[in-house]
Amino acid sequence: MGFVVGTATGDPTGWREDPAMVKLCSKLTWLLVLPCVLRVVIEYPMYQADAIGALGTAKVILGWPLQVASLAAMGAVLTRSRTPVQPPPQPN
Repeated sequence: MGFVVGTATGDPTGWREDPAMVKLCSKLTWLLVLPCVLRVVIEYPMYQADAIGALGTAKVILGWPLQVASLAAMGAVLTRSRTPVQPPPQPN
């Protein structure tokens, strides 16, 4: 997520020099990764057990609804946290 934020600000690696920005980007990255890890942890045992009905239900619940919830959590973190990006200096 740091590279996404850095690209949006015009300096893809500049975020790494600011400890607050590294912390914020780490939180955002974990919120993005968590649904994928959760899917594997829950769905793989069902797949191995051939529990087709339960696996189908889990895939529906852990699909778009979980991803949207994750993106909403990312938005909440961004809105309540101070984004430590400094605006570029204005030329005189």
